[in-house]
Amino acid sequence: MNKKRLFYASLALLLIAFFSFPYFQANAGPRPLFPGLPTEFVYPTDKIASAHSTQLISEARLEAWNEALEHYFQKHQVGFAARLRFYTYLFSAQQDAAYLSYNVHRCFFGSLDPLNARVVHAFFPGFQGAPIGVSDAYSELLATTVWKPYEARLAQEKSPILDWEPWITPLPHTPPPKETSEGQMKELEAIRGELTEKQKESARFWAKREFWVDCIQQYMRETGTSFAKQLLVRSTLMRVRYDTLIAITRDKVEYDMPRPGKVNPQMTLLIEEPDSPSYPSGHAAFGSAASDVLCFFFPNECTRWCELGYEVGASRLWAGVHFPQDVNAGRELGNQVAEQFITQLSSKL
Repeated sequence: MNKKRLFYASLALLLIAFFSFPYFQANAGPRPLFPGLPTEFVYPTDKIASAHSTQLISEARLEAWNEALEHYFQKHQVGFAARLRFYTYLFSAQQDAAYLSYNVHRCFFGSLDPLNARVVHAFFPGFQGAPIGVSDAYSELLATTVWKPYEARLAQEKSPILDWEPWITPLPHTPPPKETSEGQMKELEAIRGELTEKQKESARFWAKREFWVDCIQQYMRETGTSFAKQLLVRSTLMRVRYDTLIAITRDKVEYDMPRPGKVNPQMTLLIEEPDSPSYPSGHAAFGSAASDVLCFFFPNECTRWCELGYEVGASRLWAGVHFPQDVNAGRELGNQVAEQFITQLSSKL
């Protein structure tokens, strides 16, 4: 953990300098001091440069959309994978639109409402309840420009997770060790021998809650994180989770290993055992991937993120729904996926 903290701390000054540029550039001369905020795709800028808007992209408008979407998802019981996929495209497109507008005009000109509407319609044609729209010709042009490559990418994918297109390739593999189920069961029983009430509460908490996105958005609001950085943190976290889900699903299907409750039906479980293969642990992978991303962006809180990431994986052992090798492999896989994104992003800063 100390090695990880030192690594992310070494990037802190780089991130501080990078996200200071939007404020320094506001009063700069005709030539930019910095090549630009990074976008996922390369966009034509001629039409954007010749257009203008009386609107400004704002955090408040994004929050209004998030509230409307969450209401819709709860009402229609939209599943985890569908929500993750949608938010990955939405947050990534929002980042690109805002950064493109800033790179051209050195200001977050426009409204993201037209773009949000395009993304939502692509995934949920029946969606109703969008906030009252704010738009103009510039915002419509920005939405059309940015959504075009995302729409083409989405058209190449199919709904099954294994047909999704990773944002970074190749995705890591985690072949299982050659330890017997009996050996893993003994290790798991030893871990669960005397669970504390806090560990039991943790097992139930992480089984029911989608925590990371809500947690980091609240943290960024409370700490006054700049709007530019919020956009990049959200989109990066979602893309990492997206690729992690693909890798986890692929390995679960390939190795098809039974969960502890299937090996020993007499086990007492703290939660309902998921109807999916045991190896590797998705919770552990998401926890380690998310904690690595947050350590990269917020190194001063790295201990906090690492402890949370560790607890997510451990909670699956305390619950009795994973073997130790599942959790270890999940953590390793999540670390590897996050490292690929961090390496790529560092090269752009």
